[in-house]
Amino acid sequence: MLERRSLASKISKVVHSRSLKLGIGSQGRLGRDCLLDQALWHFGSMRNCGVAFVTVISAFLELGSLDDACQLFAQMPNSNAVAWNVMISGHAKRGYEWEAIKLFQNMRNATVHTQATKQGFDSNVYVGHSLINMYAKCQKMEDAKRVFGLFDEKNVVLWNAMLGGYLQNGYASEVMELFFSTRVLGFHPDEFTYTSILSACGCLENLGMGQQLHSYIIKNKLEDNLFVGNALVDMYAKSGALDYARRKFELLENRDNVSWNVIIVGYVQDEKEYEAFKLFERMTSDGITPDEVSLASILSACANLRVLDRGKQVHYLSVKYGLETSLYTGSSLIDMYAKCGAIATVYEVFISMLERSVISANALIDGYAQHNLEKAVYLLHDMLAEEDALRTFDKMKEAHVKPDAMTFLGVLTACSHAGRVFEGCQVYDIMINHYHIEPRPEHCACMIDLLRRWGFIDEAQEFIHELEFEPDAMMWATFFVACRLHGDDIRGQHAAKKLIELEPEKSSPYVLLSHIHAASRN
Repeated sequence: MLERRSLASKISKVVHSRSLKLGIGSQGRLGRDCLLDQALWHFGSMRNCGVAFVTVISAFLELGSLDDACQLFAQMPNSNAVAWNVMISGHAKRGYEWEAIKLFQNMRNATVHTQATKQGFDSNVYVGHSLINMYAKCQKMEDAKRVFGLFDEKNVVLWNAMLGGYLQNGYASEVMELFFSTRVLGFHPDEFTYTSILSACGCLENLGMGQQLHSYIIKNKLEDNLFVGNALVDMYAKSGALDYARRKFELLENRDNVSWNVIIVGYVQDEKEYEAFKLFERMTSDGITPDEVSLASILSACANLRVLDRGKQVHYLSVKYGLETSLYTGSSLIDMYAKCGAIATVYEVFISMLERSVISANALIDGYAQHNLEKAVYLLHDMLAEEDALRTFDKMKEAHVKPDAMTFLGVLTACSHAGRVFEGCQVYDIMINHYHIEPRPEHCACMIDLLRRWGFIDEAQEFIHELEFEPDAMMWATFFVACRLHGDDIRGQHAAKKLIELEPEKSSPYVLLSHIHAASRN
């Protein structure tokens, strides 16, 4: 009952706010603390009003109450294009991609699609925009491309959605290719188009192209636009032209958080941490309140320099602004305290976080792996399941924390150092068979190290032979150390020869092999 009252109160506030903005309902009739049923009752008199339905559906979706949204949507006497769009985008944002696709298919077969076609296909542009965004978030850019192709006449909204989708998925080259195709078609980019293109240039570190775009921006009189200006600073910083970035930053008028963040991040990434500190202090003295990105960037600088006192000051600021439990700030605090050796504080920060992700989990595991190896192993088991380390998927999905390749690398390293051979093998199996993460050379080297370190030479050799790719120099070097440690000269010679084949220009394999021959003569 308490949970329903809490949800009702939240829904009431959202509905109240939306109704007033849209000019429907009155301040007196829809109290901020009324229950959900009462909130809906006040809309009862407007049940023939499509705007009223869309308002309440939007409120349900915004607060994650999808079942109620679907129920209300089904009651709409005439579902219009706006309602369909709200339902599709609402499901997509909440991670219900297939439901969103089904809704889109139903919409295209519904009367609204016929009406939209009569009015011109542009009435469905925003639905297409939502679908492209959804597919981009699901890393299904081929499907996004297919939706994009359905539109004969594409406007700036659709072009920007595709450009943003490619950028979001790391396809910077495709962003550039698509942009130049728009130029050929006579499409006129807006400020949002240029921000995507400049971000792509920054990712590619293509300073020449970025400067060329800067010229276009000046010709189109968009240089004074704050979004474009911030994107230019970011592009120059990422392309290694920090002086240009700083110059452009100083020319910006009415700087916002993004302006300060991109230049501070640029200095941190360029390992100019003290200049980043100065900019951060200047930002706060100018009256700009730091956000998650600002704090995370400065905490990274503190971690890089191992300056715990300054890190604690930033922690105090994060508490002051209510950001210490947020995802990015919390993860950065964990990383900073771990690198500064304050391992006792690391777990306190982790458990205080309201939202956790694989980034925060990785930071915590890496911190324990550096300072308290046993805890890193136990932590992953706690993440994976309460009783059985193999019952992983449902628990991780529920917690919205899915281990990635770096998570498993940190835990395998911890297992190796702590002598947890069985747990290490189990973790490696979970990585491949439950999370379908392809092992990288680093994972394989960790497994070889785990086996060799604790005397399982035969198993280490078998592991190497069963790899589906050729072992690299790091793996053979790890195996060679195991052979030397356990006095296995025959397999040690084989490992040294493999090292020479892979790195003939390096002298170390030859030295290692000569040591084996000298030891065998003695």
